Amino acid sequence: MFLLAACNPATEKTDHEGHTMGPNQNHATSTVDTSLADIVRSVNQTVISSQETVEPVVKASGSVVKLNGYISEDPMRNQVLSTRVGGRIEKLYVKYNYQYIGKGEKVLDLYSPELRTSQEEYLYLLKSNADENLIKSAKRKLVLLGLSETQINNLEQRDKISLTITIYSPYTGYVILESASPAMTSSREEGTAEGMSMIGDASATSDKASGNTQTNPQLREGAYVNAGQTLFTINDFKKVWALLAVDVEDQSFITENTPVKVVSEVYPDKPIEGKINFIEPVYSEGIQFMQARVYLDNSEEDLKANSLVRAEIQTGSQARMLVPNSSLSDLGGRKIVWVKTKDTPSGKKVFVPRTVLTGIRSDDFTQITEGLNKDEVIAKYAGYLLDSESIVE
Repeated sequence: MFLLAACNPATEKTDHEGHTMGPNQNHATSTVDTSLADIVRSVNQTVISSQETVEPVVKASGSVVKLNGYISEDPMRNQVLSTRVGGRIEKLYVKYNYQYIGKGEKVLDLYSPELRTSQEEYLYLLKSNADENLIKSAKRKLVLLGLSETQINNLEQRDKISLTITIYSPYTGYVILESASPAMTSSREEGTAEGMSMIGDASATSDKASGNTQTNPQLREGAYVNAGQTLFTINDFKKVWALLAVDVEDQSFITENTPVKVVSEVYPDKPIEGKINFIEPVYSEGIQFMQARVYLDNSEEDLKANSLVRAEIQTGSQARMLVPNSSLSDLGGRKIVWVKTKDTPSGKKVFVPRTVLTGIRSDDFTQITEGLNKDEVIAKYAGYLLDSESIVE
């Protein structure tokens, strides 16, 4: 009987199969983790985590768009001061940019060979009792060269030419030798003073945006000027511009005549109600955001040139899908959220990145306009699913 049992292969196979398909085999099958396919994938494509998740919230609400900007002079109020005769600057009374000067105050003393010759000609005609028309013509020439009636009377009384002519300001206001506007960043970007920063040569970029031009930053004593050359401009700052940076995500909410509240850093307790008067149709060189202008009255001169301002625009109430700001990762050219796809048998969550388009943003929430459904679940803290070497595909 022993030999017969040993020689029966079917009995051995049946017993072996029954053993291998017993409880041990069932236990091995129950511990197989079906998430192995996710584990072997790159962390740039899939992340397994146990962190908290959230669902998008859809609600009807208005929000406030916050903008950063600065005060700039209104170029339409610039008064140009130029010389009527060429010569050398002997003495300069305007020493620094944005110096206040009143009408009739001295600007500079100019030595001009042409003006000296015209004075000699005028005195000669007076002494020689020349024809009245010739004398009037010579006097008119002095006026056209920039001499005032008082200066011509002094010339007649002293009977002596002046080696230099004093040029007086015909306007009252602030002297603009050169524009020095601060560089501006959008409200989405980090920087000093909530989005404003002084960086590099961006003053030239801001000058182009605001319409400012350098007039004569090298104006100094001993320098030569030509007839008709612009010395500087004078602006009374009774009307100013608030130049606001509008990020791409906020441009759909900003239109001309949109009401806006502007708050200056100089007088934070005095908000100014205004409206968007003009939206620049193109991006200025070196600036990656749109600029909007708000024309402000400054008759009391409370608003200072280049001072920083904050602006708020109240958007209309409508249904929006919102997610927490922490659930978004900004990759520079795009924004992503981590969408939960499934749970692993061990209780972990599987997340995959997805590019989304965003709208308005508040202190806590950001609107999602495209790329996410309201019934999907996302990771609450997107930053924890990325490391410094991650490259999300």
